[in-house]
Amino acid sequence: MELNISENKHGFITFICVLLIPIILWIFKSINKILYTIIIIHLFNVSYFIMDTFYNKIKPDKPAYHNQFGIVVTTAACIYVFYRIFREFKLNLSVSEHRNNDVT
Repeated sequence: MELNISENKHGFITFICVLLIPIILWIFKSINKILYTIIIIHLFNVSYFIMDTFYNKIKPDKPAYHNQFGIVVTTAACIYVFYRIFREFKLNLSVSEHRNNDVT
């Protein structure tokens, strides 16, 4: 097998992120908005790779129900993360509005 990074840029970037993000989180003591956004993007990127792997193993003659179940679970986890992001954004927005009302 020949290793060709130019043809697999997305996979290469994901692999580097899998290696670097835990180190970055270990170095930083607190998470700012930029790091939080990077973590969320990384989570969805890895979820895409997981679901793509599951999907490629499903064939018409071999339904691979465990892979279909994996796709459903990963999708549900991503929807839950979207929900939590939205809820936290909404909560932070209401807190900042409350603070602005207290100042004026």
